[in-house]
Amino acid sequence: MLLRDFPQSSHVSATVMPFQDAPPIVLVIDDAGDQTRGVAHTLRAGGFEVLEADSVAHAVELAARAQVDVVVLNAWRPAADEFEVSRSLKQATSGVLPIMHLSSQSAASAARLAGLEFGADGYLLHPFDSAELCAAVGALARLKRNEVARAAHVMANALLHEALDTLADHVALLAPNGDVLAVNQAWVDFAAANGYWNGGSGLGTNYPDVCECASGAGAEEARAAAIGIRHVLTGVRDTFTLNYPCHSPTAERWFRMSVRRVARPGTVAAIVTHADRTDEQVAANIAMAERDKADAAHASRASEEALFRALTEQSREFISILEPDGRFRYVSPSVQRTLGYTPDELLGTYPVDFVHDEDRATMLATYFALSHGGPGMVAEMTVRLRHKDGSWRHFEGGGQNLLHDPAVRGITSNARDVTARVEAERATQIAAQERERLVTSLGQSEQRLRAQFMKLPVATFLWEARGDDFVLVELNDAAERLMMPLWADAVGRTATDLFPAGWPVRDDIVQCVRDGVVVRRSIAYEFGPGEEPRTFDLTIGPQLPDRVIVHAIETTEQTRLANQLRQAQRMEAVGQLAGGVAHDFNNLLTVIGAHTTFLLEGFSPNDPRCVDARAIREASGRAAALTRQLLAFSRKQILTPAVVDLNIVVEDTHRMLGRLLGEDIEIVERRAPNLGLVLVDVGQIEQVLMNVVLNARDAMPQGGRLTIATREVTVAADSSFLRGIVPVGHYVVLSVADTGVGMDAATKARVFEPFFTTKEVGKGTGLGLSTVFGIVSQSGGYITVESAPGEGATFDVYFPVVRPGDALEPSLGDPHPQRGGETVLLVEDDPAVRHIAKRVLVREGYHVLEAADGRAALALSASHDGPIDAVITDAVMPGMTGVVVLDQMRIDRPNCKAILMSGYTDDEMTRRGISTSDVTFVQKPFTPADFARQVRQALDS
Repeated sequence: MLLRDFPQSSHVSATVMPFQDAPPIVLVIDDAGDQTRGVAHTLRAGGFEVLEADSVAHAVELAARAQVDVVVLNAWRPAADEFEVSRSLKQATSGVLPIMHLSSQSAASAARLAGLEFGADGYLLHPFDSAELCAAVGALARLKRNEVARAAHVMANALLHEALDTLADHVALLAPNGDVLAVNQAWVDFAAANGYWNGGSGLGTNYPDVCECASGAGAEEARAAAIGIRHVLTGVRDTFTLNYPCHSPTAERWFRMSVRRVARPGTVAAIVTHADRTDEQVAANIAMAERDKADAAHASRASEEALFRALTEQSREFISILEPDGRFRYVSPSVQRTLGYTPDELLGTYPVDFVHDEDRATMLATYFALSHGGPGMVAEMTVRLRHKDGSWRHFEGGGQNLLHDPAVRGITSNARDVTARVEAERATQIAAQERERLVTSLGQSEQRLRAQFMKLPVATFLWEARGDDFVLVELNDAAERLMMPLWADAVGRTATDLFPAGWPVRDDIVQCVRDGVVVRRSIAYEFGPGEEPRTFDLTIGPQLPDRVIVHAIETTEQTRLANQLRQAQRMEAVGQLAGGVAHDFNNLLTVIGAHTTFLLEGFSPNDPRCVDARAIREASGRAAALTRQLLAFSRKQILTPAVVDLNIVVEDTHRMLGRLLGEDIEIVERRAPNLGLVLVDVGQIEQVLMNVVLNARDAMPQGGRLTIATREVTVAADSSFLRGIVPVGHYVVLSVADTGVGMDAATKARVFEPFFTTKEVGKGTGLGLSTVFGIVSQSGGYITVESAPGEGATFDVYFPVVRPGDALEPSLGDPHPQRGGETVLLVEDDPAVRHIAKRVLVREGYHVLEAADGRAALALSASHDGPIDAVITDAVMPGMTGVVVLDQMRIDRPNCKAILMSGYTDDEMTRRGISTSDVTFVQKPFTPADFARQVRQALDS
């Protein structure tokens, strides 16, 4: 064993701690009994185990048998006898037994010096203190034990060195900084035979630095070894293993490096072992060649189904499908060749369980991005996967989110093993020969393969490289049906001729041939001018040596549905925004409108301030109308439906249409007699009619004819025009037709989108027809539009027919209700609205109790001795809703009338669990007169 400054006692502590195991054994020799007993007693009291001897022979016997630590020799005889006793004891114990002489003050110094020369290790003169005796004896015992431990360590090191030199593996011991401290003989012999370390042993050289600076063949493995060794030295990992080729001058051999961290490091921090695994590697290469030969033989004998799968499944890749929770649902058979597992062993497990710890975060982040990304999202990564034999293999590949695909409902992934790149380079020649034989065998089956190719259910195209371009050499029946008649003469033409300029598909084909990789892409292709583009998913795979096969699946319908979904989500988002601001906005409008009314009531008719106050009131009204319009297209406004005759609605609206349209537009009405009744909100239907008419007016800038018609229709199951838009049933149809400029297909497809307008900037909000759509939908109806450029437009609104009702519209009640004298409890968290409501109620003669929240209202009710005739409460308040307040009040006051107020929309009220069906409901914003009338009606009901 070669050593470089390697200390033999590196693990022996220089400072001996107090004895923590067995107490020291002391042999006391004295033939004077009283003295012996006195010394022995003192030592036992000091914690020592004491043996007593009265002769030299007895002392030698005890020292050899009991592993004595110290001998205390009392000087009771001449010095020559004492020296003989010391000599005998030293010889009997190989000279490692310390001896303490006890002597009187009268003993000559020459005698004491002679005793030290003949083996005594210390003198203590009478009289001496007990503590002094114990301390001196303890010091000698520690010296003895340290010497024994040092000798044992030296012997163990010698045995270790001898054992390492007998190993066939190359072994080196590394310091914490990576310097080589020691190597065994096998290391030295290999370095000398192959020219490593300049023919030397490398002692003193920093091993990771040497690996990191390697160049030429094996440099990549050497740099990986440097990283692994440093991880072990710094405690990042306990062990590191690497298989690598050794390109020595004599032969190419394979080794396995193993680095293990010393559990309790001192001078030595790690042990490096290089084991020759050449025979195993050669056997593995032979086995791989045999397996490749067997696979090729099996492929040549495979059935038509096997040829088809080999063509489409890319069987040399690891293909899998993951459940939404990340577990394997499907694993391709190739996993057994790449990872050693059978598919059944992986089904139901999680991929992350087989990923290297250092790559686990990458795997989890990629899966999270895929599972939470949009439909069809693709991500790629490179990770290390654990082989069944415990080794780690590198895979690169990608995944795609197909959770939305009803045929898959999972995440697909494909990956290929790139660990064997080094082995593949060395086996290139054998593999080429096998491929030639396989190509010959496949040539014999060309006719059968062609027949299968033509009948594939997926549109498939075969391209071949010709110079810098590619030529379409074949397409199957499905592809011919897909591309005809546009590609009637496509075979034999180049990609440059067939694909539009700048199209990425040609670049994908080039990449596929150049890199030998599968490329996937989604494209849109126009089959003719003015036609809607059709979308396709392409899979482009290499077919050696210079061909590419392309699979095309049309996804036009899926793309259209996805666009419709996004449009619906946009409308819903805008609707939620409108509903969210409605409550606070309506509270503000209530305060503004009420205070304006109070101002007008306090001014004389000729007061100039009335003009400003009326302007404020009109602006407040327009703001309230705008809020209703926003809520209309989002289908969130509160409706007051009634059973009505649409003919009456059209007749009432006709009078104002002339003023809106002008004299250059002719209005024609065609009202069907005995028209069925419908359940709608009259005010909202008037708004529908007005918005459609205004849209028609803008479409006829030079004048024209506007036709408003009503009719009854029955939609049958075979009504092809209305299929999927209007369900089967009996309907009343309100139709508005104009002779304007009309719309093209693109405009017609977006006509009901919020904020979509064809008008100039500042000429339209884009809310008119989207409001119409929202009102009709919320009212349970349906709307269609027919139009073409230059042929005008016709809007048909369908409402289900209902049985006759009792009234055309809800009664507005007495416009001047009687004043009241009842007691009402007003509960409102908004101080400004509460002030307005109280002011109106007090002016009408009511006695008002007011509270800012539900708890205050209940406390006020409990403390009020008199009657409370009605509770007027905001529906949604912090802490306690208005419904809860009403329920608690009715326990003690069952006859109390209930009135709810809110600026929220009806669907928001429903979401919060608030029903307005059994109470009087006041919608904000309200005017003082409307509020007073509704309170009076509730009290009189």
